[in-house]
Amino acid sequence: MAAPRRVARVARAGLVLAFVLALVPPVIPSGASVARAATPSPGIVPPGDTRSEGEGAGFVGSPVLIALGVVALGAGAAAVTMVYLRLRRD
Repeated sequence: MAAPRRVARVARAGLVLAFVLALVPPVIPSGASVARAATPSPGIVPPGDTRSEGEGAGFVGSPVLIALGVVALGAGAAAVTMVYLRLRRD
């Protein structure tokens, strides 16, 4: 006889939860807001990359060192995987 009471309790809880969730969307303000531009007239865009002084975007740091680091990271991950597989072998 405990099972029907449990089912009824779960059903009531589900109905209460559904009612509460049905009330949540009207409470949350969902009106669309208007985003205005800085100025309504088009402006002149400066040529080139604004992050550098008259040159192209270019590289930051040392690309060769970064490439070697990526290769070393991949080799390290492969080595750790191989050790794990050797240790887990039956």
